Amino acid sequence: AGDERTDARPRTDHAAQDDARRLLHTTIEGVTRDVEGLSYNTAISKLMVLCNGLHDLEVLPNEMVDAFLRMLSAFAPHVADELWERCGFDGLACTASWPTYDASALVADTQSLAVQVNGKVRGHLEIATGTPDADILAQARALEKVARHLDGKQESKALVVQGRLVVFAVR
Repeated sequence: AGDERTDARPRTDHAAQDDARRLLHTTIEGVTRDVEGLSYNTAISKLMVLCNGLHDLEVLPNEMVDAFLRMLSAFAPHVADELWERCGFDGLACTASWPTYDASALVADTQSLAVQVNGKVRGHLEIATGTPDADILAQARALEKVARHLDGKQESKALVVQGRLVVFAVR
């Protein structure tokens, strides 16, 4: 009876921003796809990633808590309903509609690419999504550690694998 927690983090009605928003909508999209495909283990794994993301926030957006509990209710209905009530939401989590995702939130503004020279990672590059390959290659060549391994050598191949890495082969 006297075990109510009083150290709950503050919540806000403001929408999740940037990385938190992308995490939320990526999770909703992924869990929805996994549940429809009967891939429950990976759906639960995605919920754990979202839970860890919530843990990293100092102020929890209600929309994230709400969506998390709605999805959790498919796997742990009693726990989700108890948390739903403690959070002050109306009704039951298990009877609330499934959350929907915003496809525009799934696209990252920037992406991180590994830069390899002869198969070894020599640096990382943070670039805007949609940057042309020629610009990506130029920025990769300008990285200090990469430039050191390219200096005085002939490039036999320079390749951008979109969203993943930049590859240089030198002789």
